[in-house]
Amino acid sequence: MVTVRKNELVLINGERVELSQLPARLARIFQSRGNDVVFITGDKDLEFRRVAEVIDLANGVGLRRVALMADRVD
Repeated sequence: MVTVRKNELVLINGERVELSQLPARLARIFQSRGNDVVFITGDKDLEFRRVAEVIDLANGVGLRRVALMADRVD
């Protein structure tokens, strides 16, 4: 699970990752996994372009299956 927060903060499974290091970390994580789906969520008020940037970085390391997670709507 990749979480995109405000102020350039990105987390992988709750662990802070610098955006510049995200591609290498994702490549390392998914290299040995049979599952190639990356789940991405972002803060409610975050501009979508920030999430799109993370999607582009994931695509750049070959992760083409992206699932966007959203809060439930009442």
